Amino acid sequence: MQRIKIAIVAILAFLVLSSSIAFPAYATASALNTTVTIETSRTFEINGLKVYAKRIDTIKFGKHLVQIEVKTNVEGREIKIKSEPYPIEKIWPPSFSGIDKGYRALSSVSYGTASASLQKYWWDGILFVKAPGSDYFWVKYDHPDNIETYYPMAKNNPYTLNGASKQHNHIPQYILEDAKYKSTFASIAGLLGPIIAGLLAVPELVSKVVAGIIALVGAILALVGYIIRWFIENIIQTELADGWVYTWGYGKLSIWGFVIAAWWWMSFGAWRDWGFFIII
Repeated sequence: MQRIKIAIVAILAFLVLSSSIAFPAYATASALNTTVTIETSRTFEINGLKVYAKRIDTIKFGKHLVQIEVKTNVEGREIKIKSEPYPIEKIWPPSFSGIDKGYRALSSVSYGTASASLQKYWWDGILFVKAPGSDYFWVKYDHPDNIETYYPMAKNNPYTLNGASKQHNHIPQYILEDAKYKSTFASIAGLLGPIIAGLLAVPELVSKVVAGIIALVGAILALVGYIIRWFIENIIQTELADGWVYTWGYGKLSIWGFVIAAWWWMSFGAWRDWGFFIII
């Protein structure tokens, strides 16, 4: 009996001790309303490039924000991406099942019926459709209204909508499906290559920059727990299986015609409001 009592006391002591070790940050933040910051640093080897990556988790007043910093070096040119802090619950949106839900709904109603039932609003001077849509038509996430307003239902047509301050870049379905099928970091080039080429307008830099950004995006996905296929399906693709990437704030520094540095902001699909600052 004495041995049983000792064992029970030992187990209780272990549980108390382990709980205080496992949850000190959350308990302290809750009790004292202090800010708790946790930094996780990793090094990746992606497509032959070494990427230095850091994830910063900040917990304050019950809010958990995530910020990412990644950098690499391509033939002597350093390329960096730093994100804004973003709520952790928005990084992994609810599971999107049945990507053909929009097709089934659209086949059963007219455009006019669908339009009348959808909520729309203006953002950056562009008309957006609002998720989750309606009983007639499912909207996966908020995106420019290419259901009826802009190039209606043209899922395989690449184009850019120029908003008040941002470029809304439409990614064709065939490019996203090809990237999903290959599921390699190199396949991201099909997504971002044309956009980056259009921004830089400096041919000799494009291949280097694309290679570096592909590696950095790969590191970002690793830090938030996504693989390429899931990222494309859950974050970039809409209910129509096409997608959107947003860019803004482009600038560059040139000396005697040579581009010394360039920078811009970028965000992806359902992560529209999570800005990533890119500098090369």
